[in-house]
Amino acid sequence: ILQLDSEIGQFGNLYTASSPEGDFKQNGRPPFNSETSRNLLMCLVWVLKWAERGALAACVAELSPRRLHDLLALIELCFKCQEYKGRKEIMKCAQQNVRKTTDIKSKLEDVILGQGSARNDFIMRRKGACKRERWRKELWRGGARADSGAPPQPQPHLSVLMDDPCSTPNCIFFLGWSCCGEESGTCRVLLRHCAALAGSTRAHAAATLYALMRQHYQLGNNFSRVKMQVTMSLSSLVGTSTTFSEDSLRRALKTILMYAEHDADLADTTFPEQVKDLVFNLHMILSDTVKMKEFQEDPEMLLDLMHRIARGYQHSPDLRLTWLNNMAQKHMERSNHTEAGMCLIHGAALVAEQMCAGGRGAALLQRVTHNALDESCADALHHHLTHLELQALLEHAASELMTAGMYETVNEVYKVLIPIAEEHRDYKKLANIHSKLNEAFTRIEQLHGKRVFGTYFRVSFYGARFGDLDNEEFIYKEHALTKLPEIFSRLENFYGARFGADNVVIIKDSNIVDVSTLDPDKAYIQITYVEPYFEPHELRKRVTHYEKNYNIKRFMYATPFTVGGRAHGDIAEQCKRKTILTAAHHFPYVKTRIQVVQRTQIILTPIEVAIEDIQKKINELAAATSQEPADPKMLQMVVQGCIGTTVNQGPLELAQVFLAPVAEGTQPPTRLTNKLRLAFKDFSKKCHDALRKNKNLIGSDQREYQRELERNFTRFTERLAPLVTATRGHVTQLSNGLSKQDYKYQA
Repeated sequence: ILQLDSEIGQFGNLYTASSPEGDFKQNGRPPFNSETSRNLLMCLVWVLKWAERGALAACVAELSPRRLHDLLALIELCFKCQEYKGRKEIMKCAQQNVRKTTDIKSKLEDVILGQGSARNDFIMRRKGACKRERWRKELWRGGARADSGAPPQPQPHLSVLMDDPCSTPNCIFFLGWSCCGEESGTCRVLLRHCAALAGSTRAHAAATLYALMRQHYQLGNNFSRVKMQVTMSLSSLVGTSTTFSEDSLRRALKTILMYAEHDADLADTTFPEQVKDLVFNLHMILSDTVKMKEFQEDPEMLLDLMHRIARGYQHSPDLRLTWLNNMAQKHMERSNHTEAGMCLIHGAALVAEQMCAGGRGAALLQRVTHNALDESCADALHHHLTHLELQALLEHAASELMTAGMYETVNEVYKVLIPIAEEHRDYKKLANIHSKLNEAFTRIEQLHGKRVFGTYFRVSFYGARFGDLDNEEFIYKEHALTKLPEIFSRLENFYGARFGADNVVIIKDSNIVDVSTLDPDKAYIQITYVEPYFEPHELRKRVTHYEKNYNIKRFMYATPFTVGGRAHGDIAEQCKRKTILTAAHHFPYVKTRIQVVQRTQIILTPIEVAIEDIQKKINELAAATSQEPADPKMLQMVVQGCIGTTVNQGPLELAQVFLAPVAEGTQPPTRLTNKLRLAFKDFSKKCHDALRKNKNLIGSDQREYQRELERNFTRFTERLAPLVTATRGHVTQLSNGLSKQDYKYQA
């Protein structure tokens, strides 16, 4: 301290441009570079930090005004040299920090001028080039070290850190919080020691990491930067070190969680909840990364784990982008081009969110997929992501979706891409985009009425052998035209090879499974075909086949039953249970299976089942009649099934069972019987339209067949006429005495 005045004089000359080159040369020695200057300034900071306060005050009091001004200027320079200067500058400095010289004289100069400083010691420890434990000696300067013979109690260490003004958190803060933010060096070191086998090392590291979080939270009510760096550090440590103990890390995370729960000063803030979320996230990443090795041959489970890991990196956009890209590659290997495109779209939404592209962020891609909002983030930290990354991801996604035949989606992707290309006057790219759009629209027109999309199945797992999948229910998306026996065979063979063929049982009906009746030593899989489900108001907007197979999350399957317990019975007693399943996300998604989060059941009475059957036939007739170009074979097949049927449960049989009692006056009309009556009138008209169109399409060789269909239709209308004619007082009876039950929800 007594030499401080002369030292300040030397520092004062450091930034004076005394030489023509603008660098200060000392006795012919090489000029100081920026890193050397930075290290010298940090030496000054270190001296001022750890100097005895009384001696420092006495020394400063003796300084002349000019010298005092120089000292303050140097302190200001210390703050400036810690400012964030961009990613490129950080990477450049990182390379300079680890560059080794071969000149002995230069090495000696480095030591003299600051290469042995505390800050550089931290950096070198992270790089693996420094083996000293100097930081550990100063880490616990204010408190007693734990006895190495027994694991230390975590709370005393925390109190030492919080109470001692010379403790590590203050040191970390004083040296600049970017020490953590620049390259995650501190977080990586602490996390590695949290996974140490030694209890004392683990306790110290856990306490220090918690203190780091606490300091950053107190600075701005958030510690997103620490979250990001800890998460990134974990991804680089798992599986890369033989000394990395997953069990030890879990213990350290539990200790950190305990600190947060017992921290009285921050108990009324959001800090404990943020720590809890971070610890849970790290647990999930750790578990899923380890499990990935076990499920390499299970594509659905592997992608589930990759998705959970990607979701865990919500605060680390670079890592999330990497995992989304890995998922896209896995989907490409299995020819799931739609899902690969969705992975890339999610990556583009993440970049858009970080850039706040178009002032909307991830919402910019909401028309492409409703799932894009999953990438919304409250704290965008990675501003280095540019429109170039966004363009590359969108172009790749459009290519995958074009391969998958999702031409309408390609159009929506290019709607986002075109304004970006226009803004940057990239006319070559614009020409290419419009060329691709022309190809997509042409394909839509060429394949009208011939396109097929994915097939969906409900798959439920029962049994302890499945582990996390036990009692879980999923919607599986399979390739187009996949039949039920195919998915039966695939899952049975896969799990049979894993658990043994005798231990796997496929449940082929769709009834509710009573878990108590199952053998606990066996694995049960229930598979049911499901189809997309829409409310009537949704169908008004979803007109095309594509619109009914895109951005869907609700599915339905029907189970026939009777009051007596049988699956099938007479028309008058045949009921139906419609089960509507809601998935957690919209299909298509970044995965081919999505967990079911909601289940709704609707019971249809026998007359409601009859109404639904007639309405289904009306829709089939309307579609076959309006099809362009017309398909005579399909039209004749539909007409034959409607009026040429000889089975007992044909349309005429339905009318006789439910409408005859009303026509005879033995049963009062209800809103449901009236709805069935109107449905039959519409059905009769659609049959007449179909026969008339078929007459114009057939050749001379099918005239007799046409006449036979017309005779069947005449007999059908003659027998149906008295049943669908409204009786006197019919409207009056319908408008009086109605209860709310008569307005039963129609599925």
